[in-house]
Amino acid sequence: MTLKNNMIKRTVRKKSKRTRERFYNNRNDLVLLIRTSDLYKKWRQDVMREQGKKCQLCRSKKHVQVHHIIPLSQQVNEFLYRYGGLEGIEDAEDFLDLIEYYIDFWDIDNGILLCLDCHAMEHPDRILWGS
Repeated sequence: MTLKNNMIKRTVRKKSKRTRERFYNNRNDLVLLIRTSDLYKKWRQDVMREQGKKCQLCRSKKHVQVHHIIPLSQQVNEFLYRYGGLEGIEDAEDFLDLIEYYIDFWDIDNGILLCLDCHAMEHPDRILWGS
């Protein structure tokens, strides 16, 4: 475990359960918080730059989107498990400060560019919107 991971673990365990309930209702809220963060936008841009803004399956340049190889919801679950839930996280700002150092969220190798059609094949049970 890295020094930053140790810092996160200690920080996460400091405050009471009552305080963490103030800023989130469920895992989906945390996923949305990540997806709307500046860090997430930078991660998407880095994946696009690395992969040449083309679908990695059909090579189309139209309507490309970043797809998580390991789903973001699974990564959030792993983060919560690894750091003992949200103990010590008082608000969204605290959460965003912590996830900045959780490098699994920002690994560009966990992203693949897919056009809307190829991305839809990865998620046949969902409606996907253009990026």
